[in-house]
Amino acid sequence: MSTLDKIKQTIADMINRALKKDLVKASDLVYPPKPEFGDLSLPGFNLAKELNKTAVETGEFLVGRV
Repeated sequence: MSTLDKIKQTIADMINRALKKDLVKASDLVYPPKPEFGDLSLPGFNLAKELNKTAVETGEFLVGRV
């Protein structure tokens, strides 16, 4: 497993712990369309739908918990 794969798996595990559900896989973490958006991103729309929240609500929930 590459270093990037380990990092992505760790991030996915942290998000799943915060959610108390196993919803995020390492492969869900992708490179954002623009470098100024960061190194990795998690498109939140499918996750938000699964949680019955908006993408903004989902992101705000995760901030400070991961």
